Amino acid sequence: MANAAVLKYTKVIKTTNLSDMQFDLEGFLVKFKINGVKYAHSNKDDFRNEDQNTIYASGGYYQEEYFLKYLAKEISAETLQTNYQLKNNSLPLAVSGDTVKVQKLKLVEPFADFCKVETFSWTYDIGSPIIDNDFNIIIPAPNAPGYSVATNTATTDNHAGVFFDHKIALFVDSNQPDKQQRALLIAKIALNIDRINRDIFSLFTTSLNPNFATYISSQNAEWTTLPVFSNPTVQDFQEYLINISSFYESAYSNQLLIQSASDDKKIYWLARAMSVDGLAVISAYDKLKLLKLIVKDYVSEWNDNEQLVLNITESVTVSQGNEFLEGLLQPNYEGKEEITLFQVLFEAIDDNRLSRYTFGVFSSENNRMKFIVLLYKIWKSSKYNPFFQDSSYTQPANNFGIFPESPYMKLEPVSGSSIEKTKYYDDLSVPPLLSYDSVSSSTDSYLRVTDVSYGFEFNGRKILIYRTATTSTINYYSTQENNQYVNTFTSLYGSYSLYQPISILGFKPDLGLVETLKDPETGINLGECIPVFLVLYMEDYSKLKKIDFGVMLAAELALNFTGIGGLSNLRYISYLSKMRGVVMGTAGASDAVLAWSAVTGINSLVQFSAGTALAISNYTAQTTTDPDIQEFCNRLNVLLGIVTIASLSANPAMKRKVFDASNEVISEISRLNNLVPPKPHGLPQDVVDAILSLNSNRQYSITFMTNKINNIPNSNNLPSLFNSLNQDKKCLFYSHFYKSPEIDLKALALNEGSLFNIWDNLDDLKKFGYDINFLRCVRRVNLSPRIENHLMKLDIVIKPTGGYHITGGHHLPSVMSNLPNGYNIQLDNVSNLLLGFKRAKVTVVLPGGGTKVKGVSTLFPDFWTATRVKEEVGFALWKIGNPNTPGHHVAWFSNGVRVKIILRQNPVTNGVMLDNILVFEF
Repeated sequence: MANAAVLKYTKVIKTTNLSDMQFDLEGFLVKFKINGVKYAHSNKDDFRNEDQNTIYASGGYYQEEYFLKYLAKEISAETLQTNYQLKNNSLPLAVSGDTVKVQKLKLVEPFADFCKVETFSWTYDIGSPIIDNDFNIIIPAPNAPGYSVATNTATTDNHAGVFFDHKIALFVDSNQPDKQQRALLIAKIALNIDRINRDIFSLFTTSLNPNFATYISSQNAEWTTLPVFSNPTVQDFQEYLINISSFYESAYSNQLLIQSASDDKKIYWLARAMSVDGLAVISAYDKLKLLKLIVKDYVSEWNDNEQLVLNITESVTVSQGNEFLEGLLQPNYEGKEEITLFQVLFEAIDDNRLSRYTFGVFSSENNRMKFIVLLYKIWKSSKYNPFFQDSSYTQPANNFGIFPESPYMKLEPVSGSSIEKTKYYDDLSVPPLLSYDSVSSSTDSYLRVTDVSYGFEFNGRKILIYRTATTSTINYYSTQENNQYVNTFTSLYGSYSLYQPISILGFKPDLGLVETLKDPETGINLGECIPVFLVLYMEDYSKLKKIDFGVMLAAELALNFTGIGGLSNLRYISYLSKMRGVVMGTAGASDAVLAWSAVTGINSLVQFSAGTALAISNYTAQTTTDPDIQEFCNRLNVLLGIVTIASLSANPAMKRKVFDASNEVISEISRLNNLVPPKPHGLPQDVVDAILSLNSNRQYSITFMTNKINNIPNSNNLPSLFNSLNQDKKCLFYSHFYKSPEIDLKALALNEGSLFNIWDNLDDLKKFGYDINFLRCVRRVNLSPRIENHLMKLDIVIKPTGGYHITGGHHLPSVMSNLPNGYNIQLDNVSNLLLGFKRAKVTVVLPGGGTKVKGVSTLFPDFWTATRVKEEVGFALWKIGNPNTPGHHVAWFSNGVRVKIILRQNPVTNGVMLDNILVFEF
């Protein structure tokens, strides 16, 4: 009787006339020779894409030589099938009594022997199934007729054996429940390494380029000496096996193309087999050539070219970074002068989120994000990062911690000033800052929200940034079906080089905090100093309109010249500003570090000199333990930092920040003077005058405001109200209302000056008194017994049917002071939330000793006064956003804590019943 073998998923055939037989890991016969002609099994999806849906593409055994020629497009699929496919019945079928032989890999703990092969033999019975429902060969029981097993060791490449032994020792333990799976997958990977060294790497040895031997040696060294995996799971091994098998099959199928390809094209094929560590030995020049070849071949997820782009980018070493980044910006890509390789890759790499990566700390990841983040890692260790010491530099870091030879930190002289200006930035056409603002206002009849966002456009080696202000107005009383009107204005903000450092600022509380950009390696907030291309991705990916980038100028940070709070990388902002001359000691005392024209109606120039800045810096450097003076120093430092940033941006919001910061300092001076006894601050008077001048000249501002009020017709008692203020309050009033229209100023005096009195009596949130809508919202809270009862007291209703209904009570100190006789409060399960907020189970102890569980409530901070609570609720109403569900709005308190507000509708007028506001879910 004859020997027999099992063809792929089909028949059992006699092997009498076959030689050089090869079996796959499942035991199927996949390659053999007949009369010296080699046949190999191919699946339908091994055919070229354009043929896979034709009648000529079918799985089967083909003459290997001609299948490779077909893949090289030397013959057609029709010719291949007609002339070179092994036809049915070409091989004699096995009959009962023949001996079936099946080879399978043998792996037995402790997995010390690699590539042991077991050959199973048994007597064939044509009536017994040989393939199960999962298309696996059925090996009979040892008592089957003719059953025997022979074991021998297959000859393999040494690298494969070393890989197996090394990875078994690292990643397979006798106590692991999945040890057999792990060992089998490692063995299969090792067998692919054997096939690659035997069949694929040999295709490159005919080249005269000596680098190929280096690349192959590097990849084999990586396989045999490095871990390759990091805490791998079975799934990790499976994915690696799929990738390495896919490379082998692709390269083997295209071996005729590889053999005849140029060296550049051969590098492309070889790179597909190399890991990130292996690719590291390829020069930056060759990596750029590779990327150009990949783009020409078409970048896609399905052909593995996207992953190859990522691997090449990740393999760039520190010494290659500058050359690689510069190469990405070379113009004239494919004859188009304005197109760079950077742009082509960015637009070609998929962003459809089909392939996700757990990479860094971003909330959602995909191939395009990973590409940008990998480039950011290269940028951080390149000459373009002003804080990185490039090997080419001859000068040390300066007082700001940056290297002045960094390309975008270059300076050039300014006529008439001892302070040099930056070569690549200016406050009008290339500001180093992007400011994200969101401002909302509301009245009884409308809600208006304005968002600032940025758009980006490639322009050769540069990026054009456009600023868009979108204002959405909702008319509560509109009878039209669509009661929302949206107005958008877009303008060019600046033109930047792709690698140019930039910073992003978000402003509290005008900014609703939605998402935070963090360093993908450390998880620390970014925004201090990032390349423009990273911002390009954030706009492209998220289309964010509101971003908290970690730099909140409204927060009272301790700012200074050489380090802005804990955000050390903002030091380059100081360097780019004229404050640089103060730190370096090169500025003359009279040199202006900040200058702008005063407001309309005041013929003076607002200036902040280098001498004033230095005096403040020296003053804040003093050592004191007095908490009042320390607070004063903090306010001065805030002012100094904001003046620094304002000098770099013509953004009107920055001027507002300077006004606010100077007002805070003025208020602190007033507070120190009003202490009993008064505390002298010791700041020179000329410096105090300079701070006052930031809101224009003190007396000019008062005179201007007096004249403006007196010229308003029918202004009621506003002149007398203004005249009743002291000098400090008059200056504050000017800074808040010098641009206000007459209708707002008149509104302040209506109803016996109710809004004016609200402004005058603001305590913790006086800095926001400039907005008439904020004052209206605080007044609503003050005039609503329903809101006050809900916030400051417990709404205790005795039901007609008996029992109690209890709501409200969000400010515990007020609740305790307003409890009716006989009632008490008990808190359980108290959870301390952020910034002093608490959540607790509230139980009301009733008169007579009974209890009523109110439920879980969120409580304002105990250290807030009742006035602060009312002002904060007014602030939240001022910042209210569009409803997520009808009547349910999201807003923010001044410290950024989010609050949800329900606005109930009046069933008669269908208008908003503002005295029925419920506040919850802080």
